[in-house]
Amino acid sequence: MQKLDAVVSLSPGDRSSHMLDLYKKYKFIPIILRVRQMETPEIAKDIDDVIAKLKKRIPKIVVIDDKGKMKHAIKALSDFNVRAIVPYEETVPYGDKLAKILKIAGNDPKTSLLRKNKDSLNQLLAKKGIRSIKSLILKSNTTVDKIVAYFKNHFPLVLKPVYGSSSVNVFVVKNQKELAEKINFFRTLDRKTLKILGDIVIQEFITGTEYVANYISNNGRHILTDLWYYEKFKDADGKVIYHRTNLIKKLTPLTKKIAQYGFAVLNAMKYNVGPTHLEIKVDRHGPVLIEANLRIMGGLFFKNEPLVGKYPTYEFALLAYFNSPLIEPFFKNPVYQPNPNHVTAYTLYSNQSYKIKSIVSDAYMKKTFPTFQQWKLYVKAGGFLQKTIDYITFPGEIEFASPDAKKIEADCAKLNAIEKTGLQSIFIKEPLKR
Repeated sequence: MQKLDAVVSLSPGDRSSHMLDLYKKYKFIPIILRVRQMETPEIAKDIDDVIAKLKKRIPKIVVIDDKGKMKHAIKALSDFNVRAIVPYEETVPYGDKLAKILKIAGNDPKTSLLRKNKDSLNQLLAKKGIRSIKSLILKSNTTVDKIVAYFKNHFPLVLKPVYGSSSVNVFVVKNQKELAEKINFFRTLDRKTLKILGDIVIQEFITGTEYVANYISNNGRHILTDLWYYEKFKDADGKVIYHRTNLIKKLTPLTKKIAQYGFAVLNAMKYNVGPTHLEIKVDRHGPVLIEANLRIMGGLFFKNEPLVGKYPTYEFALLAYFNSPLIEPFFKNPVYQPNPNHVTAYTLYSNQSYKIKSIVSDAYMKKTFPTFQQWKLYVKAGGFLQKTIDYITFPGEIEFASPDAKKIEADCAKLNAIEKTGLQSIFIKEPLKR
């Protein structure tokens, strides 16, 4: 009996999960594989939400639980002809190993931890003569004095987990007191969380504009599909929070320089296949890698999706896993075509907490913000709006798009003013009971 073709998404996030929506077009069985040993409670909740949405879009989706061991996954997948393994976040090393066992397109498991580990990747770039960030691993005997001496008393510094993502547990510290507080925070986390986060790396804070460069690779070749610049801010506790992500419209000498720097990073990583987004800062010395995430840029799924030819980036990534001849012409020019619209993903920020009575309609949003396209909300009427303290607690994201960048800027300024008053005009506050 001939096995059915399948695509397997490992513990997916929102954007990686959309590759499974292509099951009818490319005739495969969509499968989600839960990689249990890599799930914290926060990650598990996010995956549960993604699976619930997928089941609404794809009622016959197959969900497999590896029960904490890869052998269970291999046995369950033996009934299918697996065409692609799509890892996400913490599952990258698992996905590399599984792809090799199943003899399908993937990346070398021997170097997967190196690519995923922010500190090891920095060291690799330095050895290759590629600019990298000065960093130090926090060990049990690492003292504040040792750190201050290593960085020559230069602040601010950044503390982050080597396997982290989405700015979760990322802190910017301005002095020795804040440094000591954050070191104590990481040292008091439970063992399972620390195992998943990996080592804690301390890095110099690079001032400059931060960009995210999205690439898709196939057989060791790379295409820059789209380029964005980040606007971030820090809360009172020093946690880094996304605020806006803005599409770059023009290919300039600087953006081409960023593109070439990214190609050098991917080649140094020996990245073979799949999507990547590189977070890169540019200062007076040029581009430098902040971190590499081996997945499509996550968060809001855009209506104004950047395209490679006629293909949305998530579809082009799937074709790269398939090693499809359809993508061959695009590797002749490995730098993206600008999108016809300016696009911004705006992360909502709540400066207070309260119970939500109701939420305004899409029609209200379109009337209030002319460039509004859609929003993705993590709260609902009758629920509780939390004060935003990190990337887990923000209430939602909004997509703005327009041929006119000034109109987007006007809408963002208007939304920022609303946020400062407490978002009551968007999330209607429940009256206090007397």
